[in-house]
Amino acid sequence: MASKDVNKNNENVAWLRQYSNQLFKPEEKTDINVGDRVQISTQIIGAFYKGFEPLWSDEIFQISDIRWTHPVTFFLIDTTKKQEPIEGGFYRGELLKV
Repeated sequence: MASKDVNKNNENVAWLRQYSNQLFKPEEKTDINVGDRVQISTQIIGAFYKGFEPLWSDEIFQISDIRWTHPVTFFLIDTTKKQEPIEGGFYRGELLKV
């Protein structure tokens, strides 16, 4: 179906054709669950990184929500303050389970 052929009557059909492969995939498995405590990566590191700065934050956060997007996105709350949510989401590679 060409984009010029899409109208209000068939927009759902066009949308499903374009995104159905992403929509109905089974959920990915992850070793981090809601309620687990994690640390956040403080640096973007390469394969041969050497350094003296710590790679992980000193603060410990708690997983508040998991969104099964592609890739999976984790949302955190601060455990040291009054359970304040941390702005933005994090991917699995940016988190270290404590």
